[in-house]
Amino acid sequence: MIQLTPASKNVLIGTLTAFALVVAAYLVRGVINNEVFTLDSQAWFQFASFAGVLLAPIAGLGAAIVVALQLGFTGRVTQIEMLERQCARLDKETQRHLQQPLKNRRFEAYYGMPLIDVVYHLSDAGEVAPDDLDDALNSLLQNFAMVLEIVAKNRLLIKRLEESLGDYAWIEHSELAYWVSRYSAILGRLCKVIGHQKVTSKLTKRQLEVCAEISREFKKHQ
Repeated sequence: MIQLTPASKNVLIGTLTAFALVVAAYLVRGVINNEVFTLDSQAWFQFASFAGVLLAPIAGLGAAIVVALQLGFTGRVTQIEMLERQCARLDKETQRHLQQPLKNRRFEAYYGMPLIDVVYHLSDAGEVAPDDLDDALNSLLQNFAMVLEIVAKNRLLIKRLEESLGDYAWIEHSELAYWVSRYSAILGRLCKVIGHQKVTSKLTKRQLEVCAEISREFKKHQ
């Protein structure tokens, strides 16, 4: 079953209303002239010609507008699905990255430990990661930022889609809540471990903004 947007429904209703008004106008004319139930084929032919000339352009325009609105709706849904697939792929890669063991033997205490555990240990100790860990941690930070940029774009499309349907943007809000619960803790700790100054230099202004929507720690950079 095809779901029409409120705008498409309004156009469709307007077109049908135009048809109804033309028919009503003809019937009123017939009542006045006592020709409502006439069997004169010529009279019905004249009505058909009149209605066709008047309503065909209206119907054509209405149909074109409905099709354009529906194509825009479908295109937005397709774009959302594409972004969700891309986001899932990058999130999977980020989770894999978090579980990679640290192979730098200069850190014997953390050698072989998953990167996520290294971040938590350094954060709990209140320590900033040494420069030797910059590459691994910066790569992880960039992965988070790329995922959250896609999430922000997807949320915007979802919000617009919900607005076009006349709904409250509860799906968009639930999408944000999901990523907050998924990334907030590790992202805040990662920010502390890398160091605020380095984080500011590694991420773009937009990336800092989307990270700040997930973790309060990044609000210090705004």
